[in-house]
Amino acid sequence: MTIKPPTKPEPAQTLDIVEGDTTPEGDTTPEGDTTPEGDTDAPQEKAMPEVPADVQRAAEKRAEAAKGPQDTEAARMIAALQIERRGYQQRGLTDRVAQVDSSIAAWKKKGKA
Repeated sequence: MTIKPPTKPEPAQTLDIVEGDTTPEGDTTPEGDTTPEGDTDAPQEKAMPEVPADVQRAAEKRAEAAKGPQDTEAARMIAALQIERRGYQQRGLTDRVAQVDSSIAAWKKKGKA
């Protein structure tokens, strides 16, 4: 078995630092100017593509559903009354539709309280 002596590491690369110079070589930015104007490395904002109407509607529905369940007593009663109202409306019972409308309005007030 032969043991090799350790090799001498290569010296680290050094940089010449000039007193008071903090800008990279070739940067012509005036001292104290921190605006990214002319900086090609700055991230560029891209225009958002046009969203089709059906995709927008679907996104709005998902956002509404994500708010959480709205399963309160008032919401269930209003849904039931709306179904009842449609039945009366189909049969032409306008006086009953008006009564159901007033009940729906009362439940909407109760649901907000």
